[in-house]
Amino acid sequence: MSVNTTNSKAKRRRRVEKWEDIINRLNLDLIREDVYYVKANQIKEITKQEPRLMAKMDTLDSVPHILRNNDRFLLPISRNEYAIPKGVGYHVPENIGNQPITHFSRLPFPKSALEQKVKVSFWTMLILVVYLRSLQDNMVLY
Repeated sequence: MSVNTTNSKAKRRRRVEKWEDIINRLNLDLIREDVYYVKANQIKEITKQEPRLMAKMDTLDSVPHILRNNDRFLLPISRNEYAIPKGVGYHVPENIGNQPITHFSRLPFPKSALEQKVKVSFWTMLILVVYLRSLQDNMVLY
C-alpha cells in the first residue's frame, strides 16, 4: 500500500471521528426523526477543520459511519449551514437496458425561436420551445 493511500485513509478515519465529536458535542439524538441543523462555525469550532472539507461527502461511502448507520446524511442549506435529515441522500442511477424513446411533436419547430430579440442562449430557448410544445400537445380545447 502506498503512502498516499495510507495517508488518505488516515485522514478519512480522523474526519469520521470528528463527525462523532460533532454529534456528541451538540447532543444530537440521531435515532429521533428530527432534522438537525449544524452551523459551519460550530463544525470549525469543534473539529478545528475547514467546514466545507468536513462536509465533502461525494459518495455514499464517504458518509461517516455515525450518519450512515443512523440513516442520516449531510445536506448543505446555505454557505454556512447544513441539515442532517433522515434518509440516504444518494441515488444509484438505474441501468438503461433499451434504446431511449424518441418523442416527436406534431407541430414544427418555429424558426422564429432562433431569432433572439433578447439575450437568451440557444439551449434555453430550445428547452422552452420543447416544453411549450409538449404543453400544447396535451391541451384540450372545447
